[in-house]
Amino acid sequence: MLRRIPFKRFVRSYAVRSEYDSPFDYLPKNRKKPFISWKATLFFIGLGSYISYSEVILDRYAEFTEMEEKNDFLPIKLKYKLTQLPIYQKLMKNGWTRFETWEDFNHNILDHQNFTKKDDIDGVTGTILSHTLSKPGGFLIKPVIFAKDDETVTLVHAGYRLCGYPFIVHGGIIATMLNETFKRNAALSSFTKSGYKGDFKVENISINYKYPSFANQFLIIKTKKIPMEGENDKLIKLETIIENEGGKILVKSQAVLHDTGYVSKSSLKKFIGL
Repeated sequence: MLRRIPFKRFVRSYAVRSEYDSPFDYLPKNRKKPFISWKATLFFIGLGSYISYSEVILDRYAEFTEMEEKNDFLPIKLKYKLTQLPIYQKLMKNGWTRFETWEDFNHNILDHQNFTKKDDIDGVTGTILSHTLSKPGGFLIKPVIFAKDDETVTLVHAGYRLCGYPFIVHGGIIATMLNETFKRNAALSSFTKSGYKGDFKVENISINYKYPSFANQFLIIKTKKIPMEGENDKLIKLETIIENEGGKILVKSQAVLHDTGYVSKSSLKKFIGL
């Protein structure tokens, strides 16, 4: 016989708000204000749009970095500042050979066999560094190169016209300086036969930009030979670091250079009338 189970009425065990309650009464009392203020955001958007349109900052930057084209005293001031650098005075006292140019050596083709790579140097062929950018705001004064025991230290002043971003020397300019410095070091090295900078071609190069290179200061470029597999008198591997005036490392780079003999052969052909 089946027993009848009595029906039990289930009552809701939780409360609900009444029709007179406001939903805003149930918001958290200690709610934090949003991090972003829409009023501040709209204000800065408007301010940025105005500055971009009017180019106020760019005009002020141009005025600040403007260099006088006919200021005869500026090169004198930069050369004096160069001689006051601690590293300049240190190298002058420690027997390093001093040069002053980006350019190639003066060679007499008849004396090529007896040529000494530490002879004085002067301009022979033009480069973008020594001609196009050799003006106020660029490379106004000739870089000074110190050489000793297959190492070179180059001191070069970089002006505001060499910047990509404001106040920061363009990475392409840095790469060009490294290219010139590597070839100069290879020409001075006792491990290579050619003394012509133009004979050397940079086969590959790696550049690690460690820190921004700010303009209107002297950059110190230190280059030395490092060992490599298969090296010979036609192939050399070099390492360079670029520092600022305070000694902070800005750039690290390595390159492999090959002696093509291009300039040597061209000079010989020109001399014998071919």
